[in-house]
Amino acid sequence: MFGIWTIVPPILAVVIALLSKNVIMALFIGMCSISIMTSGWGFLAPIGEHIVKGIGGNGDVLISFIPIGIMLWFMQKAGGFKAIAKWAEKKSTLPIRPKA
Repeated sequence: MFGIWTIVPPILAVVIALLSKNVIMALFIGMCSISIMTSGWGFLAPIGEHIVKGIGGNGDVLISFIPIGIMLWFMQKAGGFKAIAKWAEKKSTLPIRPKA
């Protein structure tokens, strides 16, 4: 599959994202359209294979986000973000906008 048809799925995904404001759905439709163009109507099996390969290739990154997320949750519950905001507010030389 070469030529002008290779730009159809990305353009389709961008147009759907702009019209619907739903990026996940637009990316899925773009992924399905390219899979239909390359594999025909049996397009679901290649999509599943690519998703599994993508998760397998990025598994270490996904696993490393779990402890970072837990740490950030504890910081939020302990009030760490508010303390950092107050410290930054004191150190900032920019004028502070009044709260509405």
